Amino acid sequence: DPLRAAAIVRLLAGLAREDGLAVVFIAHDLGQVARLADDVLVLRGGIVQEYGARAQVYAAPASDYTRGLLALRHGIVGSAADLAASARDSARPSASPPDATSPALVVDALSVHHGARLTLDQVSLTIAAGEVLGLVGASGSGKSTLARSLLVLDGRPDGRITLDGLDARLVTLADG
Repeated sequence: DPLRAAAIVRLLAGLAREDGLAVVFIAHDLGQVARLADDVLVLRGGIVQEYGARAQVYAAPASDYTRGLLALRHGIVGSAADLAASARDSARPSASPPDATSPALVVDALSVHHGARLTLDQVSLTIAAGEVLGLVGASGSGKSTLARSLLVLDGRPDGRITLDGLDARLVTLADG
C-alpha cells in the first residue's frame, strides 16, 4: 500500500532527525530512497558499486550498474533528471547530529562468507547520528546479508562494525 509506505518513510525520517538515530533504509524503490536517504549505497553481488551523497549518486552516478538502475526507474516513472531533482530537493532537512565528532555506525571492510561463497566483499560505510543511508540493489545483491551482519545475526563476519564507538559484536540489546 503506497500510502502506508509513504507514512512509514516519513516516520523513519522524523525519528532519524528528531532522535539522532542512524538509519539504514533497505529498498528496491529508488523513489523512496531519493526522498529519505542522505547517502546511498548500491550493492551488486555483495560488492559496493556506488556510495555517496544522495544528490550526487542520482544526478551523476559513477557506476554503470547504478546508471542502469536509474535508467530502469526512468523507464517506469519519469526522467532521470526528475529523479535527481527529487533527490536534491527532497523535503528531508539535513540532521544536526547530537555528537558530530563521532559517527553512530562505522563498517570497515566487512566481508561475509556462506560456506565457500563470498556474499559481501569488503563493504565499508559510515553513518552519522541523525543520518539515513539508503541501501539499494537487486534481489540477491547482498542487502539483507549486510543488514543481518549489522544486527550481528549473520555469524562472525570479517571486518569491523562499530556502533557508537563500541564493537557491535560486544553490544547487546540489554545495553540499551
